[in-house]
Amino acid sequence: MIITKKKYSGIFIFLIILLFNLNAADLDIPKMELITRSDIGPSTPILLTRGKIDLKIGGGYKLGGSLILGFDSADLGYSNADITDYDDSSENLATYLSNQTYLQFQSAQVTIRDLFSTPTDLTYFTGIADVFCSGDDFPAIFGSVPVATRYRGYLYFPDNEFDGIHTVNGTGLKLSSTFGSEKIVSSAFIYEDGYLGSG
Repeated sequence: MIITKKKYSGIFIFLIILLFNLNAADLDIPKMELITRSDIGPSTPILLTRGKIDLKIGGGYKLGGSLILGFDSADLGYSNADITDYDDSSENLATYLSNQTYLQFQSAQVTIRDLFSTPTDLTYFTGIADVFCSGDDFPAIFGSVPVATRYRGYLYFPDNEFDGIHTVNGTGLKLSSTFGSEKIVSSAFIYEDGYLGSG
């Protein structure tokens, strides 16, 4: 996702609002994956450690907000390599850049709950919002046993990770309602898809 100057100013305003409106914030780590694989090198075994970590800062109920920062690196051991080891035209430069472990913006959300005293929530989001059909929401929303498959992620799909059918990535609004029932949650999204680019 490319963050433009306009989005930086929006994120900055969002962070300022969070600083002044939230009395306390929760720090959560919703995702922390470390997987080490070994490979036989010319003379010694090679260990590669992949890391994917998300940090979530959030708070508030009636007017709530969250900010998620994270990184995804195919080789955490690569972070010690120095950029001056590679010239601009080498393939190693691309490998170096794709394996850096700097925290990056993942998403920001502001939610107004119980909109107009109805069981409806309105969320403004930018970045990665939701994953359709992953099964992760059932225990949190309905209190059910986990229904998500264990056969997903890098361990089972190292080339193309499976995590649900579609990930909402962009800037837009989410309207969700329970219609007064504890057994139903419906959501509608209107957003500019980050996978398609701006325009």
